[in-house]
Amino acid sequence: TLFGVYGSPVQPTALADSISDAVGLNFLGEWNASPYVSLGLSYERTNFYYSPGFTLSMANFEGRLFPMANGKDKFSPYLYGGAGLNLSSVGGPFQLKAGVGTRVSMIGPLFLDLAVGSHWIQPPNDFQYVDVRAGLSWWLDLKTESQAADPQEDTRASLKEDFSFL
Repeated sequence: TLFGVYGSPVQPTALADSISDAVGLNFLGEWNASPYVSLGLSYERTNFYYSPGFTLSMANFEGRLFPMANGKDKFSPYLYGGAGLNLSSVGGPFQLKAGVGTRVSMIGPLFLDLAVGSHWIQPPNDFQYVDVRAGLSWWLDLKTESQAADPQEDTRASLKEDFSFL
């Protein structure tokens, strides 16, 4: 999944007052363990613009919880959360993040993925920012034809990857 990201810091107040916005990219590769849960690894890079600006790079483990089965209907709303390591010298060593989003079925295996969330960079030099992200997802089902033809096969355990690009 490759998301385009737009965000803004909200805490501490001095940082929130001095920075107008942030833009970045987020790449997420995930495995759909069931139609209701996905787990993945992501890399995100966000550029905060002010004088002087800074860049935040993170490696994350994250998951999504789909209250309705993912990919079965036109809309698949979800809650997401994750924890990660800060790969840059700005902020503390860890990040926590959480948010809500939806996947909108388009054509075949293509989905529009939209989400809003909050990120907490841990102390020392802690701060918080919120973001909006949008991406185009491509769902790749890696089951073989013989597995797909077997009606007894438990499709919840099939390996599915989600790729997106902006």
